[in-house]
Amino acid sequence: GVAAEVIGGEETKIIVCHLGNGASMSAVKNGKVVDTSMGLTPLQGLMMGTRCGDLDPAAVLYVMEKRGLDAAGMDKRMNKEYAVGLDIGGTHITAAIIDIVDMKVIDFSLHKESFDSNMPVEEVMTIWEKVIRISIENSKIEKPIGLAVCMPGPFDYANGICWIKGQSKYEHFYGLNIRDLFQNKFNLSDDFPILFENDAVCFGKGEVFKDSNNLSKRVMAITLGTGLGACFIDKGMSISTGDLVPKNGEIYDIPYKKGIAEDYVSTRGLLA
Repeated sequence: GVAAEVIGGEETKIIVCHLGNGASMSAVKNGKVVDTSMGLTPLQGLMMGTRCGDLDPAAVLYVMEKRGLDAAGMDKRMNKEYAVGLDIGGTHITAAIIDIVDMKVIDFSLHKESFDSNMPVEEVMTIWEKVIRISIENSKIEKPIGLAVCMPGPFDYANGICWIKGQSKYEHFYGLNIRDLFQNKFNLSDDFPILFENDAVCFGKGEVFKDSNNLSKRVMAITLGTGLGACFIDKGMSISTGDLVPKNGEIYDIPYKKGIAEDYVSTRGLLA
């Protein structure tokens, strides 16, 4: 190998270390690899950014028993999985890489930029792409397994179609499939998970789940930004119907004065 050529001599014994988010070691004798720290899979060997490294086999069984994990659950603990989380608003986008096992944001991955959402679609998508790529690069995570998007409404969250219109934001996105736009921009396969949820619902769930005491409560969360968002949660579940819950769980379109609530309680309302 190259190291042997640099050292010189026909008979060499070298330990090669590959150190990064992924890591391994190999033993090289006379220019040929004779052993490596990896085994059946890259999980064996050195501890890495997303892999636990060598473990006492009994430790695996002990954790499975104590945590009530099956084989798939234990595999996720040993090979961590990460997804891209996006918070998309009318004037900004924030991206972060999420450890989906421990539900934590990876250090240094949080990146936010402001922009005009009424720019042409391609220009907006270029900004979104830039923010996502910076977040992934800063996290040092190689392959996120999914994309979770918090998006304001009206929006078809199941199918990824934007129905925002007449709200001074995303005027050029009306009727477009945002899932398709992401797939094309990042050359993703059709089965790559891209999930959408209402931005206010995401905010509400985040506030509830960060404190387990909130899981038994009925919660109303309100977001104030370019628009007026709301989320209603009962015992940890987002609801859109029920006592004291307005139609579709929305408050932006509740009649108020000469228009609707969002005409007055929002950035555009305050600036009007």
